[in-house]
Amino acid sequence: MEMFSVKTNLENEIAIFESHILAEKTIQELDLGISYFQHNTIQTVNLYKDSPFIIQYDSSHVQIADIEFILYPEEDGKFVLEFDCDEHYVYDLNKSKWEQNQEVTINYSELHQFNEKIKTDYFSFTIVNHSPINNSMIDLDKKYSFMLHSLNNQTKEYVRLLNIQPLKKEGSVLELSINGHNRKIYIDYLNKLTELYLYQEFDDKKRMSTNTLDFLNNQIFKTKDSLRIIEDRLESFKQENPGLDIFEKDFGTISQKQKIEAEISQFQIHLSYYQELLTYLQSSEKTDKIISPTSIGISNPELNNLISNFISLNSKKKELDLSTKESHPKYQSVIQQISFTKRSIIENLKNLISSTNIAKRKLVNKVNIYDQEIVNLPENEMEYIKLKREFMQSEEIVNYLTKKLNDVSGIIEGTVSDHKVIDVAGKRDDETPLSPKPRLSYILSLFVGTLTPILIISIKDFFNETIRSKSDLINITKIPVLGVIGNSDKGNNLVVSENPKSIISESFRSLRTNIQYLSADKKNKIVTVTSSVGSEGKTFCSSNLALILATAGYKTILLGADL
Repeated sequence: MEMFSVKTNLENEIAIFESHILAEKTIQELDLGISYFQHNTIQTVNLYKDSPFIIQYDSSHVQIADIEFILYPEEDGKFVLEFDCDEHYVYDLNKSKWEQNQEVTINYSELHQFNEKIKTDYFSFTIVNHSPINNSMIDLDKKYSFMLHSLNNQTKEYVRLLNIQPLKKEGSVLELSINGHNRKIYIDYLNKLTELYLYQEFDDKKRMSTNTLDFLNNQIFKTKDSLRIIEDRLESFKQENPGLDIFEKDFGTISQKQKIEAEISQFQIHLSYYQELLTYLQSSEKTDKIISPTSIGISNPELNNLISNFISLNSKKKELDLSTKESHPKYQSVIQQISFTKRSIIENLKNLISSTNIAKRKLVNKVNIYDQEIVNLPENEMEYIKLKREFMQSEEIVNYLTKKLNDVSGIIEGTVSDHKVIDVAGKRDDETPLSPKPRLSYILSLFVGTLTPILIISIKDFFNETIRSKSDLINITKIPVLGVIGNSDKGNNLVVSENPKSIISESFRSLRTNIQYLSADKKNKIVTVTSSVGSEGKTFCSSNLALILATAGYKTILLGADL
């Protein structure tokens, strides 16, 4: 039987997987509404299923959600609880919604004890030490935190993180994945999401079959009750009139009449279905009580497609209820489609009721013709035929409904989901992280580690305006350079006399030689040693230059003056 499997392509399946209703159920099933963290020196660890403490919220009290509470453990089962928030709405756990009329600004820091109820006007919960249960001891040197998530925001986040794509371009297999920092959470989420998806599909089929069973059982109960009454009347009549053999005497006519009456019975069942469905649609906007036409022997493709489309549109409306406003054009479009489809179904049902009644009347006319053929029978025999006909008619209906009931019961037993999970999350992947990739990280680190200092040195060199070498002077001035004197780390300034063979002494000799060639026509020369500020080496250079000139036999006078 067709059980309104309205999901016919991969796009529909992706839409179901991305629905907020399915994500919300998954989060609630896994109890992901509270996150626990341990803050180490560098890394913050999500303590999923491994927290040394748990939070028990008072659901009848408003709470502060999406704000991190910091917990500093101390000796003797005590801890300091800290958090702060500014103009933050409080959250109603039961309704899963923000209280827009209640806003809180608070900077909280208090000393508490485990298993103590912590209550203010804005939150109420108990922090229970969970260490003895999961063997995860509280480290007094660590900082912990926890956060209550608002269901709607958390649902949106998981829907955003979920990535769905066909495994192959022309295939019918979907691959679901999530990229994130906590592998255990996302593996459990994906597995639970697919589990609930399959259960939802199976539940839809089962509910449709159950509705059909309820309808058939109700019809059988009514018909059996009538059959019992007729059977009692027939038995009483036979006892009062023994020896009646009229049923066998006119077997042919009555047999044909019974066949037509069996058809009338089927039409009556169809009319009951049409009328019940029509009444239900006219009085309710829901779809959970709709029964498949094919399940009771009605083969009408147009009605089946309309009902299938009606159920699909209502499912889409439920998804939009969680993610869009009623004024949104997309939402309004779905509402209009639902209204149009519903009117089409109602119109179709009215036409079917009319056409079925016409067909039924034709069959009733045939029955009347057969009745005319036996009208001349004796009164007792006619009464017997009448009772026998009612009995056979009711029996036919019961047999027909019982057969349909057995068919539907068999289908319920054999009902399975149209889809299956090929590989559970985490089964095919190893422990290697998707990101960062070590090899790429090493290459980038080497490149950045080499390029960065080169770039820094180049920039510093470009903007450096100090003179650091002889070439700097040659590039910026045309004045000849007579010599270069290096820096001395000796304690005595008179390097030439103390270390005559040193590099600095040799530098002064080279300077002396160049001075001799400078203005060679002058016999007596005056050399001025100066600089812009103090402590730049004037005394050092003039003293050693004087010594090196005197050593060469020149009469040298050294004058110190403050210019």
